[in-house]
Amino acid sequence: MSADVVRTGSPWRGPAGLSALAVLVVTAFWRGVLLNGSFFNQDDYYLTTRALDVDPWSWSYLMEPVAGHVMPLQHATYWLVAHHLPFDWPTISLMILGVQLASGVVAWHLLSRLLPGRWARVPLLALLMWAPLTLATTLWWSASMGLWPHVLMALVATLFLVRQRLSIGSGWVNLGTCLLATAVGLAWHERSVLIAPLLATVAVAMSDARGWRRLTETVRRLWPLWLAYLVGMSAYLWLHVQITTVDAGTAPAREYLALSGTYIFENALPGMVGGPWFAELKGGAVIPPIWVSVVSGLLVLLVVAVLLRRGRADARWALVVVVVYVLIDLALVLAGRAGFGRILGYDPRYSADLVLPAVVAVALALRASPPRERRLPQRWHLPAGFLSATVATALVLVACVVGTMTLVPHFQNDDDRDYWANVREGLARDPSQVLLDEYVPTDILLPLLEDEAQASSVFAPLPETPVFDEPSPRLRTITESGELEAVTVLLPTSMRPGPDEGCGYAVSSAPRTVRMRRALDGRFVMRVSYFTDVVTEMEVEAGTYSTRFRTGVGPNDVWIVVPEQDEVRGIRFSRDDPTSRSTVCIAGLVAGIPEAS
Repeated sequence: MSADVVRTGSPWRGPAGLSALAVLVVTAFWRGVLLNGSFFNQDDYYLTTRALDVDPWSWSYLMEPVAGHVMPLQHATYWLVAHHLPFDWPTISLMILGVQLASGVVAWHLLSRLLPGRWARVPLLALLMWAPLTLATTLWWSASMGLWPHVLMALVATLFLVRQRLSIGSGWVNLGTCLLATAVGLAWHERSVLIAPLLATVAVAMSDARGWRRLTETVRRLWPLWLAYLVGMSAYLWLHVQITTVDAGTAPAREYLALSGTYIFENALPGMVGGPWFAELKGGAVIPPIWVSVVSGLLVLLVVAVLLRRGRADARWALVVVVVYVLIDLALVLAGRAGFGRILGYDPRYSADLVLPAVVAVALALRASPPRERRLPQRWHLPAGFLSATVATALVLVACVVGTMTLVPHFQNDDDRDYWANVREGLARDPSQVLLDEYVPTDILLPLLEDEAQASSVFAPLPETPVFDEPSPRLRTITESGELEAVTVLLPTSMRPGPDEGCGYAVSSAPRTVRMRRALDGRFVMRVSYFTDVVTEMEVEAGTYSTRFRTGVGPNDVWIVVPEQDEVRGIRFSRDDPTSRSTVCIAGLVAGIPEAS
């Protein structure tokens, strides 16, 4: 351990510690600004509404799988937000940023244990904090909960494993913290099954034994940890298989190979070196041009060659850390999502955590090679390693800036923000409006969820408590941009002329049926024009559907939404108070399909 760490007892003191703090400050500002411009998207709405329907939460709710994922701590978070902070993006963005910054703090402690006093820690921390590979999963809440808690727990577990290898602190505390961090990570997302192989490869890379004896030495020295992982992971995987029922689908062998090649060479490698710097963006896919994959591959080979030349056997074992992690991560993708095809290999959500093992592997490889002392002009008064670390950090910053600019604003969900702002502003202008229940735009939530992609489900947690499909003179449809507009009827059909001159169809003590010119079926809306001199309750029946509305004095219109029907030829109106001598005149009725927003 270097003299400055021994003397200060803290990795934050000294020029390197201040540089690390600067990296975290830049991260807080940079990612904070990007988060401030983002918003909720897709699964965020569905999972929030689902949590709102559960009160209080239960074990079955916490353990219920979603799309093949078992994530009780995520469900608990959704429940708390849905019931106490519905769609409060500023608070959510602070939570996301807080977990990332906490990961940075733990990462600096880990790097300081592996490379005490070395300036190489600074560019490695910068890459972990700024890599564009993690951007999409940072700006999307549900995706971020599958990444950053795992990264944080993996870093905590690795830090305490390194402490154990370096004989720092209590052995039982170190190993117990490794297990506890893994358990917490698994409660957030099953991606944390990767923590165990990460720790195993790190332990082997840090062994003092030679050759393959590293394996036996690692097993012998840490056998209680490996036994606990063997039992715990076996139980977890068995439980996961029992709970989840999602069929991932199958594909021909060439599709597995194509997805694997895309994942490694067009997704993982560019991401590990601060890319991709240029890409075509299609939904969640980031498709780089060939030259990006070639250049990033050459950069990775260059780094590997330098590390192997300086660290030799120790560096080879260090690089096993990232190789094993990537292969297991790829195996999880193939096992759970292969049915989606090659396009999934371009999705950064499934590779965002690969920067973590890459940084750890490089730190382990550098640990095996002592820093080279370079003579600097005395007038510069610069510490050894400062200049190379500054250049490396600057290169990381440039690469990450270019990559981030490529991905923003595609992954910033600004359309969601505008959509929600317009809906809430429209409701604020006139809270008495009733909204037509339709599917929200696919950019907000895909219709694959059926009823849960309807506006009434998506907007259920709003504090404005909007009303849907109820009879109202102010029925509004939600446009693609979230504006509230009057309903337009397509293929309209009107009622037949009424028998009561000057009144149309008079509804008094006896019910009346309004005959339509053409039969209606499916879901439709109707605008009823009426006049009366009394406030009363009216019942309306259309096929198997019935509803009620309260009349207003004078001429008025009321919109009524009729759910799916087989065939309707007449609309029946009746009064709640048949003894009243007042009459409600149905002067007009037009029905048809509401124009889709």
